[in-house]
Amino acid sequence: LPISTAAALFLVLAFILAMMLRFTPFGRAMYAIGGDAEIARLAGINIPAVLIGVYGLMGVLAGIGGIVQAGRLSSVSPLMGIGYELDIITIVIVGGASLAGGRGTVLGTVLAAVLISMIDNGLTMMNVPSFYQYLVKGSVLLAAVILDQWYQRRRAAFAAA
Repeated sequence: LPISTAAALFLVLAFILAMMLRFTPFGRAMYAIGGDAEIARLAGINIPAVLIGVYGLMGVLAGIGGIVQAGRLSSVSPLMGIGYELDIITIVIVGGASLAGGRGTVLGTVLAAVLISMIDNGLTMMNVPSFYQYLVKGSVLLAAVILDQWYQRRRAAFAAA
């Protein structure tokens, strides 16, 4: 195939998760709980059950990610994921997920993952030291957080008017 097995698995899982978030009661419940847990509870959503389902789903996805990473590197170490935290947070926030919760799409996250990986590859190809690579990614994250906060304030002001 023209793409790797890991990329194909990523795209298939992203499609399945996007459909689940958009078209199932479980997906809508996740958005509702992220938006406001108290309102979701008053709407009749079983918050503990949904949270257990979300944590279980994330555990399965993390396990799949670990298997793919072990396959790519042909080795396993408990320290393999060190340093990915900043990348993941940056991807999710740049992808449109709100820090306040209740907003975001899988497509936005996929596009942000492509963008951040392009930035990573470009900086690596230009032989930029890793310190400055973290600085660039941190700046992108900071800009995304500032834009998200600005959007939240603007939305709150519009709702109050």
